[in-house]
Amino acid sequence: MFAILNLEIGGVNLAVSSLEPIILHEPPAAYTSFLIKNSSFHDKINITINFDLDSLPRTDKMTRVFDTGESWSLFQNDDSYFIILCPPASDKKPVWAAQFDRDVTKVNLFLGEKFIHQKNGNLSVSNPVSYPLDQILLMYFLARKSGALIHSSGVASNGKGFIFPGRSGSGKTTLSQELSDGKRLLLLSDDRVIVRKLNNTFEVFGTPWAGEGGIALNKHFPLSGMFFISHAEHNRIEDIKPQKALEMLLPVTSIPWYDPEVMDKVLHFCDDLTSSIPAYNLSFKPGVEVADVFEKFISI
Repeated sequence: MFAILNLEIGGVNLAVSSLEPIILHEPPAAYTSFLIKNSSFHDKINITINFDLDSLPRTDKMTRVFDTGESWSLFQNDDSYFIILCPPASDKKPVWAAQFDRDVTKVNLFLGEKFIHQKNGNLSVSNPVSYPLDQILLMYFLARKSGALIHSSGVASNGKGFIFPGRSGSGKTTLSQELSDGKRLLLLSDDRVIVRKLNNTFEVFGTPWAGEGGIALNKHFPLSGMFFISHAEHNRIEDIKPQKALEMLLPVTSIPWYDPEVMDKVLHFCDDLTSSIPAYNLSFKPGVEVADVFEKFISI
């Protein structure tokens, strides 16, 4: 078994291996700080991903669980899940398939011809261990470990973490850019964060799934506040009750609504999160003044 890639995302170690030596193409630039260099398989491993260069599995006798209608579908066969990627550019033909168990600890990744290349006698593989594969695997894995993926930007200040959940177009990237003008704030992500409950403390992690601002930092901090964002004519911060915060958090949390068992675990986590961490409405008018308003608020 040859170790070819090791990633750490949200405190979860993903170790990629192959039965034969291959050259794996570099992941996207946003993954740079999430790469673990000089790692061996003796390190702590949470998810093992083994490349299989044989033919892709057939799905005609599997049960289709979910279909995005765009790029990937989820099938189930006995106790295994299968993610099948069929991007529009491939004429809806599968280009890879990932098989994983309910614990999401072992993944067999079958690669189609599109991902396998031969050059000068060397075997090289395009890197499939990025979006959407890693997000789907982590969504399932974290659901069983008191965690979730949230559409949110994230920052840290004075050792404390803060998140800004919002749908696409709500202003996550704009707000991140304006907060970056401050001197005391460390930006973790401008599009998606991971939140986990570890040792009875909620922690926010930066992720490699960056937005337009390209912010992706592999650091984590104790979560101290959630600020739900929206555009407005004036900058304003208002308290939100836990029940209202839960209602606002669910639409921006990655939840497999098609899988009742896993869905229930994520919903329980979100309820625990909004009951434990203070939440606010942050209405802001684009402009650097919002950074001053936010920094003043969290320093009180």
